[in-house]
Amino acid sequence: MVQLMSNKIFILSEKEIKSLVKLDLNIIDEIEKAFIALAKGEVEMPPILSMEMKDQRGEVDVKTAYIKNFDGFAVKISPGFFNNPSLGLPSLNGLMVLFSSKTGLVQSLLLVKHILCQMDWFCENVLKWGLYCTTTCWFHIRR
Repeated sequence: MVQLMSNKIFILSEKEIKSLVKLDLNIIDEIEKAFIALAKGEVEMPPILSMEMKDQRGEVDVKTAYIKNFDGFAVKISPGFFNNPSLGLPSLNGLMVLFSSKTGLVQSLLLVKHILCQMDWFCENVLKWGLYCTTTCWFHIRR
C-alpha cells in the first residue's frame, strides 16, 4: 500500500486479485445488477475510447462508468497486442483505477493484466447467454 497526501491508495497485483476474486455465481449476480441499473438509466457510461495501432497489431480501450449513489467509480485501461503470444506474453493487459465518487481521489490501483478482462468478458457472455435462453424459452412457451 502506498500513502499519498494522507490519502491511502491500495495497489493490488494480479496475484492478489486472483486470491481475492473468484469466478462464481456471486460475481455474475453483481454484473447482472449493474446491467439492470444500466437499463434503468442509473448508470453514467460514456462511449468506449478506442485507439487502434495497426502497425503493431495492437489496440487500447478506455472504459468507465458510474452507478448513481455508488461510493466510487472505475476507469479501466485495456490494451490488446496480438503479436504478444509469439513473444511469450499474453495478448491482453491492463489496469483499473478506482476513484472516490465523492472526492475524485484515487482509492485503488488494480494491476489486472489480463485476469479481470477475461473474467468480465466471461461473465457478460454468461449473462447474455442466459438472457438469450430465457427469451427463447419465453418465446417458445408463448407460441
